[in-house]
Formats: sequence, structure tokens, C-alpha cells
Amino acid sequence: MEERPPPRAKPVLQKPPGYRDPAAPAPAPPRPPVRKQPLPPSFRGINAKHGRHRSRRPCFCWFCCWLFILLVVLFFAIAIAGAPSFHFESIQNPKFNVTAKPDGSFLDATTVVRIQIANPNRKISVTFSPTEASVTVPGDGDSGDSSLGSGTFPAFDLGKKNSTVIRLEARVQGAAVDEVQGKRLSSQFRSKSLRVMVELQTRLRILHGGKKSGTVPVKVLCGGDGGLTLKQLEGGASPKCTINLFKWINLP
Repeated sequence: MEERPPPRAKPVLQKPPGYRDPAAPAPAPPRPPVRKQPLPPSFRGINAKHGRHRSRRPCFCWFCCWLFILLVVLFFAIAIAGAPSFHFESIQNPKFNVTAKPDGSFLDATTVVRIQIANPNRKISVTFSPTEASVTVPGDGDSGDSSLGSGTFPAFDLGKKNSTVIRLEARVQGAAVDEVQGKRLSSQFRSKSLRVMVELQTRLRILHGGKKSGTVPVKVLCGGDGGLTLKQLEGGASPKCTINLFKWINLP
């Protein structure tokens, strides 16, 4: 009997590109991309306006400040030969007691300071705001500074080619000091070797030809960093004080 060859397998048909089985479930449609909601025109305008103001305002303020400082410095440079001067005229201590108690030493003091202020300029007059004064005894290697209190003097005007003396009274009551500091203060006060320095804080305005300058902060230091002794001041010494403007301009 003749053998028949085995039947050939039918070739598998390849699915064409893009073919989709009709029995398969339909895929979900893709979600549309989320669109950013536009801001209201009024809100955009406010933000843009504020942004422009923030960028311009600091530059404008700095320009105005530097222009003001430059004008004041130039004004003083023109009138520097006749700038106001301060002299440490006298100091008195109607009361100065250091009391030792079981719980420590305490200082009670009243200090009267007189400062002479002169305006040698023939073209300008000066207006001073209320002046605050602080009186200090500089410390040494063993102890720090000791405050003798502070006082104030009301506002006043200083005319052309004129001078005046301001009187300031500083008080301190029951200020605690350490034992070494208390003994040093008592000993130096009795021997007139106590050193004191006075710092004035005020503001001044210059008047020239009917025009006014802006108010300028002024710090005046009388007695230098080391102070002056009571003996020097009682002997007639009247040292000139140092004037500081804007914290970086010193007028001797």
C-alpha cells in the first residue's frame, strides 16, 4: 500500500499594521491636557505694576539719600571755616556717693555739665533740636565704664557770630557697681583724678540766605576716649569737642 505524505500546516496569517480585534473592548480615549487658567486682567495689571515699583523704588530711594548726603557735605565744605564748635567748659558734682551694703555697692550721683557752643560764621545760623547728653566715667583694665546718668536740653537757635552755654544735669541713683569699681570711683573722686567724658546727641539745621537745609544727625564727644580729669576741668581747661556727622565724618 502506498504511503501518503503528511498534510502541510497552514501558514499563520500576519496581522497588518493598525489591525484591531473587533471583539476586543474599545480603549478609553486619552484625557486632554490640563490648561492653565489665565489670570484676570486686573490681577495681572496689579502684579506687574507692583513688580515695577519694587524694582524702581529702592534705586530711587538710594539715589535720594546719596544726593541729600552729598548736598549736606558740600554745604559743610563751603562753610567749614565757620562750622559750629563745642567746648567742654565745666563740670560739677553736687552729689557723689558710693555706698557699700551687704548686697553690694551702689552709686548715687548728680553731675552738672556746661558745654559752650559757638557759631563763628557770618553767613549761616544754626537751629539745634533737643539735645541728649550722657556722662560716663571710662573704665580701666579691672572694670568697665560707669554711667553717671543722662540729661536733656531743649531746642535752641544759634545766630550768626554768636555763642551760648548749655547746662545739662545728669543723675544716677542706686546704680549697682562692683566692690573694686566702687572703691576706685570713691578714691578718684576725692583726689580729683576721676575722668569723665560727655557725649551729646542732637540734630541741627543750617539757615543761609532764607534757605534751610535738612536736619542732620550730630554726635559730639567731649573728653575724648579717655576722658578728662576733674582737676583739669577745675583748673580752667576748656578742650574742644569732636563733632561726628553721619557716623563717618569727623570735624575736629
